[in-house]
Amino acid sequence: MIFLAFQRGFAHGDVVYSIVDPSKQFGRVVEVSMVVDLETSMGELIEGVNSKSLSDYVPFIRDFVVHGSWLGRVSRVFDQVSVLLNNGSICDMIVEDPDDVVPLTPSLFVDDSHLFYYPGGAC
Repeated sequence: MIFLAFQRGFAHGDVVYSIVDPSKQFGRVVEVSMVVDLETSMGELIEGVNSKSLSDYVPFIRDFVVHGSWLGRVSRVFDQVSVLLNNGSICDMIVEDPDDVVPLTPSLFVDDSHLFYYPGGAC
């Protein structure tokens, strides 16, 4: 069994800035890619799996996913966020802690944390 944790921090259109950047330049999220590391019940680590390649083993059960012949449970996710800056450049960053990049606008998505996760449900 593979264990994963799912956390969604950013959505398309969020206006953000980096708390470590002294210039506090603002940007807008234009793409979010989730890459996960899968750990088997035997402790084997499968790194860098795109979450789009995962699917549910049992529909509407939040925690279980399938990758090839592996059955897993979500335990941890990092976001790769592409931010369109106000000068027209795009900054790609891996965000491990959602508090490192702060959204300035409310998310366009309704809080669905009480609902079961299913592929495409977080798009």
